[in-house]
Amino acid sequence: MRSSNGGLAFGTSGNPQTHIMQETYAAKVAENEARIKELTSQSMIDESLIVELERNGVKFTRKDMLFVTRDKTGQIVWLEKGNAGAGMGHIKSRGHDEQIAKAFGIPKTEVEAYLRKVISQGSIVRNELKPIGNRMGYERVYYYEGEYCVIAGVGTNGFIVSAYPHRR
Repeated sequence: MRSSNGGLAFGTSGNPQTHIMQETYAAKVAENEARIKELTSQSMIDESLIVELERNGVKFTRKDMLFVTRDKTGQIVWLEKGNAGAGMGHIKSRGHDEQIAKAFGIPKTEVEAYLRKVISQGSIVRNELKPIGNRMGYERVYYYEGEYCVIAGVGTNGFIVSAYPHRR
């Protein structure tokens, strides 16, 4: 005699494939989220600018690049993952990412995209050549959507060493 639960062992109910389907669905969601994140980061990398950097012999680490854009002076500017001394690693280690997020009312996860917008769409109101460590670089103040944002230490090659908010 068949049991009323469709032949499943005593104490079980429902379709045994439901659990497998849920795991598959969860894996697909995670895969899609990863793909969306990858596409979003890829959209912050303009391949034509990469080619131009390569053609000009500029040293950079492509796999570590978070974004690359052109500012209103025409210079190619980019941000890499970096380390505690430069790039996004430096920005995070100094807490500048939290400062930027708080100052401009954006989620901390959007700081990279915000910096890209500031650099590509903002107006440069100050561009001063200064020593950054043992090299020369620019301290730039960008004006964007009614706010000022200092991009301190944009190397002469366009690499962002650091960034922090500036309010007037």
